[in-house]
Order: sequence, then structure tokens, then C-alpha cells
Amino acid sequence: MREMIFSVDKISDYIKDIFESDATLHDIRIKGEVSNYSESKSNAYFVLKGSRSQINCVYFAVDLRDYVPKNGDSCIARGSVTYYKAAGKVSFYVTDIQPAGMGDAYLKLLQLKDRLEREGIFDERHKVGLPYFAKRMGVITSKSGAVIHDIIKTARKNYPGVDIVLYPTSVQGSGSADEIAEGLRAMDRAGVDVIVVARGGGSAEDLAAYNTETVARVVFECKTPVISAVGHETDFTLCDLAADARAATPTAAAQMVVPDAEMLCERILGTLGHIRFRVTGVFARAHGQLKSTLFNMFNVLGGKLEAYAMRIKLRGEEIKHKAENTFNACEARHAGLLTKIEANNPLSLLKKGYGFVSDEEGRPVTTAKALKSGQLINIAFADGSAEAEVKKMELRSEI
Repeated sequence: MREMIFSVDKISDYIKDIFESDATLHDIRIKGEVSNYSESKSNAYFVLKGSRSQINCVYFAVDLRDYVPKNGDSCIARGSVTYYKAAGKVSFYVTDIQPAGMGDAYLKLLQLKDRLEREGIFDERHKVGLPYFAKRMGVITSKSGAVIHDIIKTARKNYPGVDIVLYPTSVQGSGSADEIAEGLRAMDRAGVDVIVVARGGGSAEDLAAYNTETVARVVFECKTPVISAVGHETDFTLCDLAADARAATPTAAAQMVVPDAEMLCERILGTLGHIRFRVTGVFARAHGQLKSTLFNMFNVLGGKLEAYAMRIKLRGEEIKHKAENTFNACEARHAGLLTKIEANNPLSLLKKGYGFVSDEEGRPVTTAKALKSGQLINIAFADGSAEAEVKKMELRSEI
């Protein structure tokens, strides 16, 4: 038997015919949980999940519908299963969708969020400010993804000297939450200025590790500021809520703590120029005010200063005159005292022929009756002295 070989087009047409001819696959309702929801050109793309499987869905003209599903919603979708030949994909084309209640996984996430919120894990008062300029940045993400390359490129473009420390972890799958938590603890001990927890976008299942109680609590316990850059801007995770700040993308996280060095220099120069202008203005105003004040002082005090100068001059002449009189009086008195001293000078008397008599011990002898015969005495003259012996004494009778 000859083996049949089909072209891709032939087998694709055959598969599509099977889908279109099977009435079971048309105008049916499927119940499941919405995940990985996104919109493009008014159409919505999402996944309906069951307990063991999932199916891709396309919801046309979603902007015209009353109800728009969101991740975690449990929905009943009406439509048909078809095979899209160009992409080789099986999809459920939705024509209508209604809520059927909240999905179990999403409900558990909201319950966990509410419990952690009541404990204060997400409270703004516990959050710390980010450093304006991080010199050492810790990053917790996959070592092989585009995320770490985007962070390194952005950070080093802004400031080439920044030190980036990577703690490589899994970003999804079993055990990834524990790896991320351990990375946070390690970075908190490493002395970095800021910690960035990052990964790209993905479905709710892809982001599950960042929605765990383990990661949220460790983020809350970190003393080092933590930035969460997980998923797309429309996603939210418990990691985002517990972190000190959230960035829309990993690139934005790098820009938050490593500002552009060139722009920073320009801002500093601009600030210095503004300060110089302000200081120059202040000094100019102060100089003008001082000059004006001094001019006014001289105008007001000019006449008074001249009067004071005249009074000082007259007072000085008066003091000088009194001093001269006092000096002349002292000089005359001094001359008189010298005359008296000279007149009473013993040497002057001795020059007139008088002598000064003293006993053996040098005591003055002022009367003859103080002497006795044979006593030695000393007689001082103007030009010397002589020793004598008393031979005879004659006393005058008192008058």
C-alpha cells in the first residue's frame, strides 16, 4: 500500500472541516476561570481554565459588551470551538460571556490579601523612602532573562559606576517563591542600597510566586528599601503591595534609583548658577543699603561732628594750659625745696668751720656734759675726720 503524504495546507483544511462539521463544537457554553486577560484593537484574548486543562479564547468587540471579564472571574462563555489554520491553533471564539462567580484561586488570593492587609503588611507607614542615588543595587530575578539585561543597560547608561549585584532565582514554578524569599534575605544582609525584585509579564499562574504569603512577608521584613517590578503595569501582586515602591517595568525600577548622571550634573550646575545669582543680588542690595545709610549718617551728623571737633580742640587747649601752669608751679616748688635742702645740708655747715662730734660707737655727741675726761671721740670735718681724746671740759652755766 502506497503511503499517503499530505501537505500542511491539506491537513489543516481537513482539521478545520472536522471542527466545522461537528455540531458539538458550535454554539456551546463553557464554564471556567478567566486568566491572562489582555485586549488589542477592541478584541479580548484570555484563557478559560478548568481544574486540569485550559482553552484559549478570543472575544470579539469586547468594548461593545455590557460585561467585560477580568482575571480570576469564573465565567460562562458562549461560542464555538474552531481551528485557526494560519497559526495552527485551536481557540474558542466567544460571542457572549456572563459572570458565574469568582474563581477559587482568585478568591483565595483576595482572602490572603485581606488578611495581610489587616496585619498591616501593606500599610504605608511601614514603607521606607528610596535612596535618591543608589551606588549598589541588588536585583532578584532570572540570570538568563531579558529583565536583568534591561536593568543593567539602563542603570549603567545613567551612571556607569553603579554596582549591580544579581541574586539569580527562578521566577515561576515549584520552589520559586522560596528562592525569591531567600534572595531577599541575602540581599538585605549584603548592604546594598536598594533591592529590586523583577520579572517580565505573564499570566496569573506565571506570577503566582509573587502572590505568596512567604514573599510578601519577607519583603515587609526587609530593612533595605524594596522595589517591586513584577509583571505588567495592569497586574498587581502581593509583592507589589508589600514593597516600599512599585515600578511599572524593570527599566523603570532602575531609573527610579539611578538618575541620569549627565542630567544630574546639569541640575547641579543650574542650581549653583541660581544660587550665585541670588547671592550676588543679596550682596548688591546690601552694599547699596550700606552706602545709602553711611551717606545719610554723614549728612545728619556732619554739623554735629564739626561742633564736637571744635569743643574737643578748645578742651585740649584748656587742658594743655592747665598742665603748663601745674608744671611751672611744681618746678618752682622744686627749686625752693632744693634751696632749703642745701641750706640744711650738714656738709654746708662743716664747710663753715663746724665739726660733727661722735663717740666711740658713732653716736652723735650734742652736749659737753655727755663727755668725760679721757674719752675718745671722733670729729668729722668737711674734708675728713680726726680722732681725739677729751683732756678737759668746761661747762657753761645755763641761762
